[in-house]
Amino acid sequence: VQLDQLLHENDQRWKDRAPVRFQFRALSDATSSALYDVETRGDEAFVYLQQGTPLIDALQKETLANDDELQQNFQMIIGALAYAEHLDCTVNPDEAQMWSDIREDITQHASAFLELYRPFLDEEEVVE
Repeated sequence: VQLDQLLHENDQRWKDRAPVRFQFRALSDATSSALYDVETRGDEAFVYLQQGTPLIDALQKETLANDDELQQNFQMIIGALAYAEHLDCTVNPDEAQMWSDIREDITQHASAFLELYRPFLDEEEVVE
């Protein structure tokens, strides 16, 4: 019942804009090694994209930074995860450690993906 009420209130408040805000943060200011961190601020989720992590740095390179579709898709995926974490931790604060572990897992998988596809992203010649 509490989650249903929270979802209804959020639907009413966010009819016209998203309840997720993105900001960059230096890795030296980070609280973990994850590529992003989530902070709940009332009914908004602030997502700190942590510079110095391989994926965030790759997405900020000129060749990818100007790809609006890629940037929007990335923000949609991370924003959805962050908002799910925000809602879950608002209703169930004991789940915070689980979400921290999930962010670390996502970071590890993203880093492995990036290493595998780096030649394509850097537009290098691929040798099979």
